[in-house]
Amino acid sequence: MKKNQDMLSERQHLLSCLEIIQKNIREYEEKEKASKKEVTQLFQAVKKGEGDSFGLLEAEKNILEHIQNSLRKNRAALKKAYFGRIDYEDKSYGVTESRYIGKNGVTRNSNEVVIVDWRAPVSSVYYENELGEGSYEVPGSEPVEISLFKKRTYDLQGEKLQGFYDNDTAANDDLLVKYLSQHKEAVLGDIIATIQKEQNEIIRTTPYKNMIVQGVAGSGKTTVALHRISYILYNYGEVYKPSEFCIIGSSDMLLNYISSGLPELDVNHVRQIRMDMFLPYLLEKSWKKKYKIVEENQEAQEKSKL
Repeated sequence: MKKNQDMLSERQHLLSCLEIIQKNIREYEEKEKASKKEVTQLFQAVKKGEGDSFGLLEAEKNILEHIQNSLRKNRAALKKAYFGRIDYEDKSYGVTESRYIGKNGVTRNSNEVVIVDWRAPVSSVYYENELGEGSYEVPGSEPVEISLFKKRTYDLQGEKLQGFYDNDTAANDDLLVKYLSQHKEAVLGDIIATIQKEQNEIIRTTPYKNMIVQGVAGSGKTTVALHRISYILYNYGEVYKPSEFCIIGSSDMLLNYISSGLPELDVNHVRQIRMDMFLPYLLEKSWKKKYKIVEENQEAQEKSKL
């Protein structure tokens, strides 16, 4: 009986979220249309050499990119709004929270969080904490102490809720088996809902230290590294910029594969270079003007024969 009531409640919540997402999409489409028109007008002004039109054009292009990125994330959320939920007591403030977690964060009226982005600090609770006492880290702040009393995973297909399971159910739960079998061969950028605790620790470790991740071929090193870039840019955006990252690969095929998944992780403008081009770049940068060619000294050669 309770399962049926939960299912009805969850379906109603999903429909409510989808309505908000659809409203966001309509608003962002209107903003995109207006911004594109503004960019076109400023471009014409730049061609004519009018005033500070170039600076205004660059600013408007950044605004347009932000709008298009928000539009992309809401369209993606419309296909799968969220994958998890956590209910917990925040011991710092003595309040109970219920948070839905998705691949793309969704807000209402640009400030009320409806779906929490998987990279947000509180989302680590879903990946790492068991029911009971725990905490999560907040960059630049003290850990937040919590008491977790529900962790739920969903099987969503667009506007349809196929089912859900809580983490305290038996391991042979039909939905759990189905969910894991569907995601056991997830491609680049599609593992967010199934990140394991050990992977999450790597992804969310402070960026203020060097890290080496070792593993056999196909163990997911590249995927975890890209999720780590996405996490750092989301939480440390004031410190690190996309242009400060560089992905080094062994071939153009690998780099093309990597770059195809970056937009889905909300990562743009990251540099990429092949190893055979990167090493000469480093050598030239390190050794430039630190050597000189010495002409052959005939007298020195004669002395060496003695």
